[in-house]
Amino acid sequence: MRTAADEAAEEMSEHLAAEQGRARDAHDRLAEAIDAHAAELERVRGDAQARIEEATASRDAAVSQAEADKAVAIAAAEAAAAEAIPASEAAAGHSSALPRQPATRHCPR
Repeated sequence: MRTAADEAAEEMSEHLAAEQGRARDAHDRLAEAIDAHAAELERVRGDAQARIEEATASRDAAVSQAEADKAVAIAAAEAAAAEAIPASEAAAGHSSALPRQPATRHCPR
C-alpha cells in the first residue's frame, strides 16, 4: 500500500508541476497581451492628440486668414467710400467744406 500511495503522490506532484507550468505560460501570454494592448492604446492616444493639434492649427490659420481678409475688405470699402463722397458732392455742386444735412424721412401721421 505504501508504494501505491507513493506512486499516487508522485503522480499528483507531476500533475501539479505540469499545471503550474501551464499556468506560468498562460500568465506570460496574458502579460504580453496586456503590454501589447497598452502599446496600442498609447499609439492611438498619440494619433488622436496629433489630429487634435493639426485641427487646432488649421482652425487658427483659417481664423487668422479670415481676419486678414476682413481687414483688407474694410480698408478697401473705406477707401472707396472716401473717394465716392467727394466725387458725389462735386457732382451735386456741394462743397466738402459745408456741413452735410442729415437725411430726413417724411412719414405721414
